[in-house]
Amino acid sequence: MPTVLAVASEIVANSPFGVWMTKETLWANLETPSLRAGIDIENRTQILASFTEDSRRAMSGFLAGERPDWQNK
Repeated sequence: MPTVLAVASEIVANSPFGVWMTKETLWANLETPSLRAGIDIENRTQILASFTEDSRRAMSGFLAGERPDWQNK
C-alpha cells in the first residue's frame, strides 16, 4: 500500500490535462494497427498539450526550479 500511495502522489502532482491525455493515449495505442499510427497519436497529443496554459506553467516552473501550480487550462 505505501508504494501504491507513493505512485499515486507522483501522478497527481502532474498536470490534470497531461494525466488525462496520457491515459487516453495509452488506451488508444492498444488498438493501433502499426507503430507509425501509435507515433502519430503521441505526436498529436504532444501538440495539443503544448497549447495549454499548464504547458507554459510547466516550462516556467522547470526553469525556476519550482513545482507548477496547475490550473487545468
